[in-house]
Amino acid sequence: MTAMPLPAPDQRALCPDLELQDAKGATVRLSSLWATGPLALAILPAFGTEMCADNAAQLRDNDDAFVEAGGTLAAIVDASPADGTAFAAEWNLAYTLLCDAGGQASAAFGLSGDGFGKTLPASFIINTYGRITHEHRAASPYGYAAAWELVDEISEITGRKVERPELPLNFAGATTAGLSSPLGGLRADAPTSVRGGAWSCVRCGVGPCELNDVATASGLWSRIFNLQNRRFVAVSCMGCGYTELYRRNSTAIMNIIDFLGNG
Repeated sequence: MTAMPLPAPDQRALCPDLELQDAKGATVRLSSLWATGPLALAILPAFGTEMCADNAAQLRDNDDAFVEAGGTLAAIVDASPADGTAFAAEWNLAYTLLCDAGGQASAAFGLSGDGFGKTLPASFIINTYGRITHEHRAASPYGYAAAWELVDEISEITGRKVERPELPLNFAGATTAGLSSPLGGLRADAPTSVRGGAWSCVRCGVGPCELNDVATASGLWSRIFNLQNRRFVAVSCMGCGYTELYRRNSTAIMNIIDFLGNG
């Protein structure tokens, strides 16, 4: 009788099983979050920055997709429980927000810094055995993983596929001669040409998009990029949230808006 070969040992790294306080002040062990299904764990960019809020909100806008995929979503922020409570309330975060003002998580996961004493963001998928099956370590403060990248990784484990949201709008592809902002989501110039075919996100490749009218006021980022008190059209990817900003009075963009709105 031929002996069956033993399964190969799982060489994937074990996730550090940390104990952290959540935004309500309760102590949470990470293993309790992956006990019943895979966990998507995001370590947010430096607290108090635009990138931290953007990453947290992007996850919030897709938290139903994590549940539908059969997983759990949690995030770690370098803030005290008091500041974490205020942050969760301000941004209406329903998922578990863990607070790590002392940098315990950053050290345990071996995260690198940005050169200014701030840890760069990262995301991890952990299976029910506590193994890290996927990781995304950002090379910059705004290089955090798209929410749908993490949802897809959860789906790979559970086999529960989640349909990405579709809109009846498809924005005609446009090239831009603009300047990308540090947030990685804004381009501050009008399209120079319009091509045929459906729009697709340069970040995640998804096609469906949403159009929104945006007015800017004087602020730090708008002053840096000379965007004060102007009107724009924001074209937002429905997959990862990546947004391109176009001047509202551009002839090319107005033609596209008219076409989409039958106006």
